[in-house]
Amino acid sequence: MLTVLIVFHIIIAILLTLIILLQEGESGGLGGMFGGGGGDSMFSATGGQSFLTKTTTILAIIFVITSLSIAKITSAKKSKSLLKEDVKQEEVQPAPQTGEEALPEAPQGDEQKQQ
Repeated sequence: MLTVLIVFHIIIAILLTLIILLQEGESGGLGGMFGGGGGDSMFSATGGQSFLTKTTTILAIIFVITSLSIAKITSAKKSKSLLKEDVKQEEVQPAPQTGEEALPEAPQGDEQKQQ
């Protein structure tokens, strides 16, 4: 179900991008490339704008609905989180003390100045 919804969402996103690019803006847009400036065609300057605007609105609404649906489905799934897991607390045993002879001797400040 989730895979189908994601594929549908991607198709809607691509269609929405193409429809937005076809709309004629201040600089003419890509709609002018396909004969948007003349004739009584569906994508002409006057007739196409209302069709493209309605299509953009419908695709945008579908895009938002699919986005919210994907978010709801993925958040409903129970996923294991390392932070939420109950970690068993094991007793920490201190390291065995072997005495002072095991520790290295720290250099003294006076010895470094003399060398």
